Amino acid sequence: MFGALDDEESSFIYWSFALIYTLPYLRNGFELDGFAIAALLLGALHMQVERLAQTEPVEVELPEVLRALVRGLPRAVTALGRYGAGVGTEVGGRVRKSEEAQRRRPDRKELEARSRDARMELEEFDKMQRRREREKERQEGGGLDD
Repeated sequence: MFGALDDEESSFIYWSFALIYTLPYLRNGFELDGFAIAALLLGALHMQVERLAQTEPVEVELPEVLRALVRGLPRAVTALGRYGAGVGTEVGGRVRKSEEAQRRRPDRKELEARSRDARMELEEFDKMQRRREREKERQEGGGLDD
């Protein structure tokens, strides 16, 4: 915010940066966790680099390690994009399979009707078994009396 107040020409970009870097802090309801602290520190570092870049006409010489990292950045972004596309494809496939399974799965009313029909069939079967047993007992009992 101080950069936006000091520099009238670039105030929009400073306000944008201030908003972007405070979003994690606002998202957590002004509670600091590791992610919010890292975002705020990154924002402060970024603002200092921006201020130096605009005020110092001298080109900053990067150490060799940072240069190697910066040179490898495009390849890393490309690899990350490929990995992200692969993950997106995998997630999309799983979502489609889930939707297909959802469509194939019978609804609750149909399952209740099937369950009711099966219970009725079992009850009818039990009744028939009891009748047969009673008839068998009568026949066996009738045979003893003779």
